[in-house]
Amino acid sequence: MAESKFLKYQDKTGDGLIDACDDVIEVAEVPCEDYKCVENGNALTPTWQQLNNEDSFLNEKNCLYLGFFHR
Repeated sequence: MAESKFLKYQDKTGDGLIDACDDVIEVAEVPCEDYKCVENGNALTPTWQQLNNEDSFLNEKNCLYLGFFHR
């Protein structure tokens, strides 16, 4: 009988984690200084009352992403 190629991904110990993983791929991390947000006191922000539950935006006044993700 042939053995399944997915057998190694099963949770034999019952801890909620797979017992074997594929090779870890190293990804270069982008330095934060390259994409640093500069606060802009004159930035326009949308009216929050008119946003949908899934809308989000970058508030450039304080460099925070704001969104309403409750369902």
